[in-house]
Amino acid sequence: MVAMEKCEPKYEPRCRIFFAEGQKFRTNLLVLFFDLPLKRETATKTALLAEVLRQGEDPTGAARQAELLFGAHWDISVVKKGERQLLLFSLEALKNVETEEMLAFLRERLFAPMQNGFTEKTVERQKKILRQKLENQRDDKKAFARRRALEETAKGTALAISGDGYAEDLEEISAEGLLAFYRELLETARVKVFFCGEKDEALLSLRQNFKGKA
Repeated sequence: MVAMEKCEPKYEPRCRIFFAEGQKFRTNLLVLFFDLPLKRETATKTALLAEVLRQGEDPTGAARQAELLFGAHWDISVVKKGERQLLLFSLEALKNVETEEMLAFLRERLFAPMQNGFTEKTVERQKKILRQKLENQRDDKKAFARRRALEETAKGTALAISGDGYAEDLEEISAEGLLAFYRELLETARVKVFFCGEKDEALLSLRQNFKGKA
């Protein structure tokens, strides 16, 4: 009788950490992104979430704080990657800034909404801004033609969905609904963390903060 091999279930960590030596660069770069399936029902929420998280209650506060504290560039953006939608948090800081300081700044930006929530005023303001951005895209004839061609050729698949969202879907999004979506994202979405730097303690700090598999 042939012995059956024990089949171990494949483990895919929800958080993965990537580290690159960056001694030749003048700055350290920390990028965290949520890797989401691109769906019509969530595409606009994700795009709006990036706007709200980046601007917050103080439209210039977080970016200004990053620049004053770290000489850093801070941003939140949405990128379409095939059939995935990526919500990116990026912080680029000078070499003398400790990795833990960068992580503390990132944690504050990530989890502040869980304590303070989103106000209707802020969400409505960013909905207007996003709506204007989406309308401006239609004025770019070449980009609009490429997008329409993709929508037709990939019709019925995630490739046809816009990662920037849809103006007509903004009206139904409330502050409460957006916060619930963000809470679910924090609890369930796949996360990848990239760090490019030169400090020995960087990888240890990343593992302690994200409990990821390097």
